[in-house]
Amino acid sequence: MEMTRNIMELREFEAGAREQIRTIFNRLDKQDALIESMRELTANVGTLAEGQERIEKNVKAVRQDVDELKAKPMAAYDKVRMTVITALASGIVGYVLKYLVDKL
Repeated sequence: MEMTRNIMELREFEAGAREQIRTIFNRLDKQDALIESMRELTANVGTLAEGQERIEKNVKAVRQDVDELKAKPMAAYDKVRMTVITALASGIVGYVLKYLVDKL
């Protein structure tokens, strides 16, 4: 009778231990899935960071192009202005020289 009771207690303990082991393995499986998700997330964040860097480089390049395009009309305006000033100065110098030559 004592032996039977001990066997029954051992079987109950074994059943409880088996259930705890199953629970532990289920938790481990969930943690493995969570770790894998975190690895994928980390890889995706790395990819996003690389993409962000490329976008920033492209924006800088576009900004430089825009600045260069803005500067071109000013450069052309400066050339026209210099040409007009040179023409006026040449005309004045030519007039003064003609005036001086005619006086002599």
